[in-house]
Amino acid sequence: MKKIMILVLSLAVLFGFAACDNSTPDEPSVGQVTTIYATTIPQYLTGETVDLADFGLVGEDNQGNVVDIPVEDIVVVNSAELVADSTAGRKVLDLTNVTYKGMKITDLVYDAFELDAKSLKVSGPSTSEDYYVGSDDKDFDFKSDNYTVTVTYNNGTSKTLSYGEYTVDFATVVDSVGNNKALTFTTAVGGTAQTDNSTVKINVVADPVVGIEAKLIDEDAVIYSRAAANDKAVTGDYTELVNVYKKLQSGYVETTPLTKSAALVFTTPEGLFVKNAAEDDDIYGSAGTYAVTVAYTEGQTTYPTVSVDIKITADEIKSIAAEVRSGSTTATGVAAGATINKADIKVTATYESGVTEELASTAFELDPPVIPEGASGTYNVKAVLVDDSTMVSPAVAITIAK
Repeated sequence: MKKIMILVLSLAVLFGFAACDNSTPDEPSVGQVTTIYATTIPQYLTGETVDLADFGLVGEDNQGNVVDIPVEDIVVVNSAELVADSTAGRKVLDLTNVTYKGMKITDLVYDAFELDAKSLKVSGPSTSEDYYVGSDDKDFDFKSDNYTVTVTYNNGTSKTLSYGEYTVDFATVVDSVGNNKALTFTTAVGGTAQTDNSTVKINVVADPVVGIEAKLIDEDAVIYSRAAANDKAVTGDYTELVNVYKKLQSGYVETTPLTKSAALVFTTPEGLFVKNAAEDDDIYGSAGTYAVTVAYTEGQTTYPTVSVDIKITADEIKSIAAEVRSGSTTATGVAAGATINKADIKVTATYESGVTEELASTAFELDPPVIPEGASGTYNVKAVLVDDSTMVSPAVAITIAK
């Protein structure tokens, strides 16, 4: 029995050594990550984009193993939310929409700090540039491309500013004429404002009147021949049709129109207005383009004249209407087979301008001109323009004489 036990133990030891010789040490198995934390505290400028790789993220699983957290495995719903806080200090990153394998990441901290402007340097033309007086109100922009504006920060870095990132006290400088007037440049971004009010000088020069410009107040307005004329224009005052502005040496045209005065003279072209004999008033003349000449004098200076075209559109007939004249022979009845007396039919034309006018009997024909045989009661007749057969009046009823 003792020999049997020794044999069994010997075989167990033998197989034990054999097992050791054919095996490798077990690798520690990685379980579910339960905790994620940062190994560094990165620094950012306020408002700067945050990169999660800067935090050196690692995790710890449920078996106590420390594992790397690949940034590419982190799900970020909206990367635009990963920005440093707008104020300086130690901050906690907002990770509301950030997960790793379904797990929320929390408690990542970083330091936010601001760069502060330390100095401002301006360089530009070696000689003072000329600006017209009041140019800030004349749609002339400051010549910012001629200047280089550089801000230096407290960490030693520098940045060239674009116009808008710095301001220029321009309006108050160009409010009066003068040479070598200082412009004040001030930083608008980057912490403490810095100012340069000694480097740049400009000359502010006079901006005298050199002429006038004239244009129609309403270029789309239609003026018809035969329409009632503008009463002021007839008397030589076109300011209800035409605006006249002063033009300055800088090229700027003033926005307030001149009023009629002895200094502002309009010359009326022949044929623009004619007398309406029927009404004894003025109407616009034949269709065409009429150039109104404008002259302006200021002080002892008479500026070059300008002209503005007044276009007159032909006043065409829009429609016609017919009626039997009251008390006429036609009104009492026309016999069947008889010719209708055109003089007994009043035909009125309405023009595009809205003017209405009775037409001469030679301007239209009747359709039909003769009452047909056998007609009785009333018979409908229309007026048709001689010059335009498509222009037809509504029917007018002619009584048939018994």
